[in-house]
Amino acid sequence: MTTAAQIATGVHLQVGDGASPTEAFVTISEIVDIDGPKISAKTEDATHLLSTWREFIGGLADGGQIALTMNWLTKDAKQQQMYSDVATGTKRNYKIVMNDGTTPTTIPFAAVVTDYSTKMSTGAKLTATATLKVSGPISPAWTTGS
Repeated sequence: MTTAAQIATGVHLQVGDGASPTEAFVTISEIVDIDGPKISAKTEDATHLLSTWREFIGGLADGGQIALTMNWLTKDAKQQQMYSDVATGTKRNYKIVMNDGTTPTTIPFAAVVTDYSTKMSTGAKLTATATLKVSGPISPAWTTGS
């Protein structure tokens, strides 16, 4: 059987402008690695006195964090915005856009930038890393067509 695996080339992250009713999204330049999202859920111990085994119920889901590595473009407006968002705590809408055809799959979420750091090494390219903390749900099913 032939694989349906895909290469990550063409995948990109976009940030919304917050406009209503139709929010416009712009690609954040030169991201080289996106790690996440990782969805998890806590469990709550529901064991009672008549239980013969420990019993658990599902708790609240957490969208986790999304780590980004990018070529640091010192004059790029969206990279500067992410840096500023750390100090202001601004929550924005984002979406990861896959490279799977003319109607790409998107992974929409809201997040707060919790850290942004830069690295400057002799003879190496400038890089930046950022972490987005997901706030609220990540679409329960991957959506297509945006």
